[in-house]
Amino acid sequence: DNATAMGTKLKEGLQELVGKGGMADVRGLGLMIGIEFDSKQSRDERLARAFKKGLLLLPAGQKAMRVIPPLTITEEEVQGGFELMSHVLSG
Repeated sequence: DNATAMGTKLKEGLQELVGKGGMADVRGLGLMIGIEFDSKQSRDERLARAFKKGLLLLPAGQKAMRVIPPLTITEEEVQGGFELMSHVLSG
């Protein structure tokens, strides 16, 4: 189904970004994905940058953020999210 396919694609793409901008790990199931950072400060800075770029992410725990896109997300939207996240992590 779409949630499984897009969740796999999203996780694989995010795993390629591990090591950038303090990003330490990616984990999740389907479209419920968590991104762990090396510090709370690093996570909070990335959350603020993401919001400024129109990407809504939520804090989770001490150093992580949640990515929970709609179940109907398309491959094009996943790709757009990768591009935004790449800018958030590098900027």
